[in-house]
Amino acid sequence: MSETVLVVGVGAVAGIGAAVARKFAGAGYHVVVSGRTREKLETVVLQIQETGGSADYIVGDVTFDADQKRLAAIVQDRDEPLAAVIYNAALCQPQEKKGR
Repeated sequence: MSETVLVVGVGAVAGIGAAVARKFAGAGYHVVVSGRTREKLETVVLQIQETGGSADYIVGDVTFDADQKRLAAIVQDRDEPLAAVIYNAALCQPQEKKGR
C-alpha cells in the first residue's frame, strides 16, 4: 500500500478479533485495536509489530457511551483514511454500571 490506511478493531484483545487485526496489519494497514484490557491489547500490538506491522491501541469499553465517543473522536482526529471498522466486541444485556 502506498499510503497508510487505518483499520479499527473493536474487541480485538484475543481470538477472532486479534486474528483479524493481525491479518489487516499483515496486509499493510495501520491497525488500532480497542478493548477493555490494556495488557491484552499491548500483547496484540506487540505481536503485530514483531511481524513488521503497524498498530496501536485504545483502552475502552464500548458498552459505555463515553468510551464510544472517545474512540470515535480519537479515530476521527487521525490523519489516515479509515478503511474499515471491525466490530467484534461481545455485548450482553445492558446492566447498571457503577462508577461511570
